[in-house]
Amino acid sequence: MNKSLYFKICSAVIGTFLIIWSTAFAVFIVKERKKPAPDIPEQRAETVQKTVKSAEISHYLIHTQDGKVVVYEVYSNGYSKPVTIPDIYVKDLTDYDRKYFENGFMLEDISSLASMIEDFTS
Repeated sequence: MNKSLYFKICSAVIGTFLIIWSTAFAVFIVKERKKPAPDIPEQRAETVQKTVKSAEISHYLIHTQDGKVVVYEVYSNGYSKPVTIPDIYVKDLTDYDRKYFENGFMLEDISSLASMIEDFTS
């Protein structure tokens, strides 16, 4: 076989291999980029739920937000979440009560919370 023909065939085979390999690699990279990122909010929400389930309620924190009174459950691990927004509006409170709620206060148990909500909603 002629050396130049052999060289041309080898070059063509190697060139074809490199072109196919480069194309396959580019397609693979593009597919990897198009994969959706893991849904971090769902993972975080799941972690928070596990954390909340494993912790005990330490106390309740009462505060105002957007003109309403908001109740937060505070857990023994320090996490807190709003649990209920009773129909207590800051504008309906006396000046003394308004300042008290705006400063925020803590209630130790659910019966104290229920009593406070009943006092201000009835």
